[in-house]
Amino acid sequence: MVRKVNVVESVIHDIGQVPFAGGNFGYGIGCAVDSPQASGGLIRGNTIYNYQKSGIDLRGANCSGTSSAPIRIIANQITGKGPTDQIAQNGIVTIGLSFVAIVGNTIGGHVYTGPLEAASAGLNILGGPCFSLPFQKNTILDGNRLVGNDVGIYLLNFTAGCEVAPAIAQKNIISENDILNYAVLNTSGNGEGPYQIGISITDNQTDVKNNNICGAGYDSANEPEGGFVDLIDPAGSVKLKLKSNKCLDNPAVVKVPGQTSAPASGGAQSTMAAEDSTAKSAASSGKKPQARP
Repeated sequence: MVRKVNVVESVIHDIGQVPFAGGNFGYGIGCAVDSPQASGGLIRGNTIYNYQKSGIDLRGANCSGTSSAPIRIIANQITGKGPTDQIAQNGIVTIGLSFVAIVGNTIGGHVYTGPLEAASAGLNILGGPCFSLPFQKNTILDGNRLVGNDVGIYLLNFTAGCEVAPAIAQKNIISENDILNYAVLNTSGNGEGPYQIGISITDNQTDVKNNNICGAGYDSANEPEGGFVDLIDPAGSVKLKLKSNKCLDNPAVVKVPGQTSAPASGGAQSTMAAEDSTAKSAASSGKKPQARP
């Protein structure tokens, strides 16, 4: 059966173990690999908090949209627990989907401080044989406000080796997002130290443009020994289209768990992020830290 499901203007909370623990389950809104085939869908205007793993979690081709009936995730407020050593939470997760628009959401408070070589993400967008699902394609990530997440946006389309991008373009776009982090709090995402990146991407010919990435938590000057802190990590990507990604300004503070102070005016700019360029194949000093779906 092909069906369309809408979740609109709901308050969704208290999903998971009591007391809060580290099991990788507990989703505010979910669509699983074995769900019935979708025909579009709308998740709009919901307030989601106090979940164990992810606020919204959609996995597999059956949760995909189409060119005429996309999956739309719009104007939701999603708030994680803040710093926790129990689980690497995520705001929105999609794995192996097509025709998805994630637009105008406010997502914050996803910070992992445990030892398991993981980083939490505001948007955790994954695909490819590495995750035993199709590549994520025809996805728009636009106008989202991502505050106080270890990684603002993961977009990882991995081939079987879990290191490099697919050979053909997947037609994804990352644009006009505010990505803010005021402190380095992650401890193990890079193995020997924290992994905090505004946009971590491994993909082919993705448009990454006009994103505002600010704050001490994404400033490479604050990178400790063994860590990786920067605006953008393009390792493993092919021919990214990077344009005007930098710290343009510092919008008003949105208070989220673990993030209580605004960055200083201006902020750091990495050469890769600020330069208007097409990044060819990015060199990597090693395997990119794995997202935890």
